[in-house]
Amino acid sequence: MKFLPRWRGLLSVLAVAVSSVIFAAPSDVVSVVGDSTQWTATKWSADDAALFGGMPVYHGTHKDLILVRYSFYVSNYDAEQLCPLWVAHVDEADALGKAPSRTSGHDPKWKRPAKFFPDPNVIAFSNRLHRPYVVHDSFTNCNPSELPSGVGVRTDITRGHNASNEEMKLQGDDDEGAVSQHESFSLANISPQTQGNNAPLWAELEKDCLIWAQKIGRVAVITGPVFMPDATLPAPVNGVLMTNGTKGPMILIPTHFFKIIIGKIDGKFAAVAFLVPHLSDLPKDGYKKFAVSIADVERATNLSFFPDAQIPPAKSLPDDRWLRMLVN
Repeated sequence: MKFLPRWRGLLSVLAVAVSSVIFAAPSDVVSVVGDSTQWTATKWSADDAALFGGMPVYHGTHKDLILVRYSFYVSNYDAEQLCPLWVAHVDEADALGKAPSRTSGHDPKWKRPAKFFPDPNVIAFSNRLHRPYVVHDSFTNCNPSELPSGVGVRTDITRGHNASNEEMKLQGDDDEGAVSQHESFSLANISPQTQGNNAPLWAELEKDCLIWAQKIGRVAVITGPVFMPDATLPAPVNGVLMTNGTKGPMILIPTHFFKIIIGKIDGKFAAVAFLVPHLSDLPKDGYKKFAVSIADVERATNLSFFPDAQIPPAKSLPDDRWLRMLVN
């Protein structure tokens, strides 16, 4: 019995250690390198993958591309422009129902990771090509002189998720969601984005993707940066600027962002697209006035969507049924 206090102390230490293991974010994220024949996220179902109508096809001049596959999203990463060409994920109908319990206030395991991380496969790929790769501090104090910066400044450059942290943590069961949330902090999923563009506008569009999924059962989402200067608008839309962070390479700042949402409406494939200028003063629902056709996004990005679909969604006109769903 005289050893009981010592055992109690040891048990307390073990309890803390076990708690740390349970609640800590996964430390080792392992992506899988894909190709055009095996490109989907590793945990997508056949029905998830079918919504995309095949992997988006790039027709541009950049050659240093690597396809990195995570549990619930995939990034076609451009090692030349140091951000994705596109990122694809799927939102399921039950995602919104999981949201109330998957918060850090409800359980510490849902706390956001402290830092973003470079993907090991991207590092190896970049090293082979003798190219630099992005690190967390590449986005620290990185605003060019044309964009005012500082805490609370709406033009301050942030690390903008393409597949959002919120959508990724709502994937799968609890364990899968925790891993997926951590995976979303890979820098292969990140584009430079001003605070005022990232929230509330882009966050509102991400939330509406979850609403669409709930209404029609499941949606496929493709997101990415666009470099299409418009001289009539302020920086960073009027020219392609570059970051200048405290460590690592300079990164091209997108002039616009696109998002394509695909699903089945009345049993038939349908899609809506948005091409949003990288402005920091747009209202919360301001993305809605930037609804465009799929063909408009294809012209802006040198990408082709739904390459294998036998009956692809209409590409030539915006589909206003999607926005009507949000008010019904």
